[in-house]
Amino acid sequence: MRYTPFRVATLATLLMLITVPQSFAQEVLPQPRVRLIYFLPKDRPALPERKVALQNLILDTQKDFADEMERHGFGRKTFTLETDRQGAPMVHYVNGKFSDAHYIKGNPGGPLGNPIGEFGKVLNEIHEQFDMSKDFYLVAIDVSLPKIGGIGGMSNGHSGFAMIPAWGDHFLVVLAVHELYHSFGLYHGFEGHDDYFYFTRCATEWFNTHRAFNRSKTLVNHNSTIEMLPPTLAASPNVIRLRFKVADPDGIHHIHLNKNESGDTFLLDCTALDGKTSTTVEFVN
Repeated sequence: MRYTPFRVATLATLLMLITVPQSFAQEVLPQPRVRLIYFLPKDRPALPERKVALQNLILDTQKDFADEMERHGFGRKTFTLETDRQGAPMVHYVNGKFSDAHYIKGNPGGPLGNPIGEFGKVLNEIHEQFDMSKDFYLVAIDVSLPKIGGIGGMSNGHSGFAMIPAWGDHFLVVLAVHELYHSFGLYHGFEGHDDYFYFTRCATEWFNTHRAFNRSKTLVNHNSTIEMLPPTLAASPNVIRLRFKVADPDGIHHIHLNKNESGDTFLLDCTALDGKTSTTVEFVN
């Protein structure tokens, strides 16, 4: 399965598609797992109850995905967890190189930071011990701040990371879901506006063909092509109709229209194609 970003500079948009190759002539990849990491600064003790809480959190999160995929008509699809011999979620302990103060420096009482700040310090150390190019990682960070936020990102089509606090007010299923969404390739804007805040049609269609939600083996390919056609004005004032010609011999299953704004990317719209190899898609923005 391949994610193909395509920037349209004049409109500050980003088109991203998901494909499911039909042929096994290229590299075969197993279904990736979600792996758990409990990260501790060197001067903080590991608390057994926090390991149990993390295991329960990921099981509740996994069930949340399954419940909502089923509600949207896709069956009880969800991600696969790395487990121990007893079938419980495996938790890997990572002891930090530095003391607690190093990881919260400059953030007293506030969020832990971002990938180029304090979160980056943790992520760099984890990269030294794990090959993060093959699976998805949920990292619980045990620092002394009572309130820290979370962050998530996708490194490629079959791996990513999500980082959350290991305790406190933000140790919640809803935050784990949010950050795992990012690790599975979704930008902000996926939240929607209904009672089921995160599980929109667009998101569940995306997960339905995502490698993390499918046990069948899939491939990475490099055959997608995207051509932006001349935009036109829609009937409503100040509304533009965007048209793209997309093709992939392996079949395209989902397309996202994203917008770059102030250094962040937001999901504007999506469409499902159900394996078409070539078509023209249209978005009204």
